[in-house]
Amino acid sequence: MMSAQPEQIATFIRSCLDAHRDVEPVEHDESLFLSGRLDSLTVTRLVVFLEDTFGLNFADHPFDVAELDSIDQIAQFVNRSAS
Repeated sequence: MMSAQPEQIATFIRSCLDAHRDVEPVEHDESLFLSGRLDSLTVTRLVVFLEDTFGLNFADHPFDVAELDSIDQIAQFVNRSAS
């Protein structure tokens, strides 16, 4: 399992924001889902991205969307799950 690179996650999140026509900058500690910038369908895309990119299996790692609410939190989640 590969460790998370925040810039790789940020690039994916930027593509999701672009798909929602959200062109505002995003900080690594900024709320993405709980703030409403991204929706529940994007959570599914994020899970697939994390499984494909970092080898996570979400069946083995229960989570709450609040744990994946920022780029920093996503990177921390991946790194915790990888250990």
